[in-house]
Amino acid sequence: MVLRKPYAFLIKHFKLIHIIILFCISIALFNLNDISILFRTLQRTSTYVYAGADIYINHGIYVFLVIALVLSAIVYYLFKIKKKPNKLYLFLLIYLIATICCYAYIFRTLKIVMDTALSSDTIILIKDLTLLLSLPGYVFVLICLIRGIGFNIKKFNFSKDLDDLQISDKDREEFEFTLGQNNYKYMRTLRRSIREFKYYILENKFAISLTTIVVVIILGVVGFNYYKNYIRGLQETESAIVDNITYTVLDSYVTKYDFNGDRIKEGYKYVVVNLSLYNSSLKAKTLNLRKIVLANGKLIYRTTNFVNNKFYDLGKPYIEKQVLPAGSKSEATVAFEVPEKLNDAYTLKVQYSLSGMFNNVSLDYKNFMVNVKNIDKDENVVNHNLNENIIVNPVDKNYLKFNIKSYLIKDSYSSKYVKCKSVNTCYLLSNVTSSNSNNSMFSNKTMIILDYDAFIDNEANYYSNLITVNNIFENYMTIVYKIGNKIKSEKAIMLDSNNIDNKLFISVDRDITSADEIYLQFDFRNDRHIVNLK
Repeated sequence: MVLRKPYAFLIKHFKLIHIIILFCISIALFNLNDISILFRTLQRTSTYVYAGADIYINHGIYVFLVIALVLSAIVYYLFKIKKKPNKLYLFLLIYLIATICCYAYIFRTLKIVMDTALSSDTIILIKDLTLLLSLPGYVFVLICLIRGIGFNIKKFNFSKDLDDLQISDKDREEFEFTLGQNNYKYMRTLRRSIREFKYYILENKFAISLTTIVVVIILGVVGFNYYKNYIRGLQETESAIVDNITYTVLDSYVTKYDFNGDRIKEGYKYVVVNLSLYNSSLKAKTLNLRKIVLANGKLIYRTTNFVNNKFYDLGKPYIEKQVLPAGSKSEATVAFEVPEKLNDAYTLKVQYSLSGMFNNVSLDYKNFMVNVKNIDKDENVVNHNLNENIIVNPVDKNYLKFNIKSYLIKDSYSSKYVKCKSVNTCYLLSNVTSSNSNNSMFSNKTMIILDYDAFIDNEANYYSNLITVNNIFENYMTIVYKIGNKIKSEKAIMLDSNNIDNKLFISVDRDITSADEIYLQFDFRNDRHIVNLK
């Protein structure tokens, strides 16, 4: 096999090779600068654990460094074969190898700082290391730029010219300068300079065009991404990644009432944001709720955990330290308490980094525009009789259809069922559900036994929280009865149904046996449905 030596090809594309090396080193320098800023900030703010450090780990840097290393080795070998000065490329090879090794250490440290406190010495070491790697990098970028566009810097080497000059007193003599004479000489010099500059552009138009295109593309992509992700707020349904968790705002609501329609706190309202969360990492994670805030202008509000369980109909509330398994996708709501008179122009902010200068610390956020829906309406009361279908759908995301068919008031209820050990061996067993209990709080209790039918949408928000119809009724139902002129009400307390289908066993005070009127009250936010039993 006959092969042709590649030297001519390499020499022909000498400038292009340097442009590629320039681009690869520049990418690494941008990343080093970000890491340097991070560790300077950690040092100034005495921060030794930072969960968001993984956004600085970019293993793609290795690809650019290896490309630069291979091309530099090729140029070094070419210069060595041609017996040209090659020390510059030897130093470049050493620099690139050292940078790759240092990056391995830096990335390992970034993984550690996410979960474990670093010593101040380690933080200072990484900060200084990034600086030491950056300084020679800028020098090599300048050299590659000069060689990439074909600029001969030797023409501007004045050291030999200064040695050849013989400086005398005549060189210090004063002379008269008259403006306005021989102007044509200046214009001729100017035209010649412009002409030579045009020739220079034409002679190197390929390298200049390539460099310009690369720079414009890089600046365009970086600028667009920066505007999209950091300056322009993300709209609902748009996603952003913070700490390997992809955040998407699905819905957002503002209300003053809980899922039963009761006022939570006078003078305040609550913004509830339903988030889609995708953990793209290889390990389980939890949300750092301190990094999730709601902004209204310059006002910042943090999550209000104690009211999370008051909005079951708006989504599944996120519980502090709730684990997001690796590779999992889930939905969760976070709630914010804000003054009632505040306008409804909100931005959800998720902190992804921190920066600072001197003693000032700045938090960097991904911003999500929050278009809240006000779900507070006037109360709507509807009366029903037994065996009448009731359909509810709070906030259009909680479809439920049910029918209270009949009721009984008894102290106990016996049911029978068949249990088989084999095909030919079965037993008739019985269960007894009773209002009696050793607990003193049930000593004066009886039961209302409801016979019902119900259908609930599996996609309903309160189904994902409460799971069973029993739990839904327990949270939304109140038993109201009237004895003479006195009205009593009790929140439903469910007893174990022993897996008897379509029956509810509710503990109530024994006074209900003397009631003149009895009805069930179902409060679904602003809708109240009353089922008359007696």
